[in-house]
Amino acid sequence: MTRISWSVACTVLNLAAWAFLTPPAGAQRQDPDREFKAAVAQYEAGQYPEAATQLEKLVREVPESFEVHELLGLVYAAQSQNDKANAHLEKAVSPETRFRDGAHQPWQ
Repeated sequence: MTRISWSVACTVLNLAAWAFLTPPAGAQRQDPDREFKAAVAQYEAGQYPEAATQLEKLVREVPESFEVHELLGLVYAAQSQNDKANAHLEKAVSPETRFRDGAHQPWQ
């Protein structure tokens, strides 16, 4: 193999490996709305640790979401984790957060 064709072969193999190993954009995570609804159901069922785990993942994906911070604050309050509850409830009402109403929905 010539030096140029070897370089081209390596490039093609690298691109093929990247394409194979990189999940599609939609497959990287579940639908945030579905995740949020699951957390709401867990909260309503009194499954606070499970809801907190779900919401902590979600808040990293949509840190500007009013709903996620509000529910996470309520989950922590239900577990008497008042410092964490206050931090998320304060974030929920801060100017940086947004509601899920159409154009302001952070995960759209």
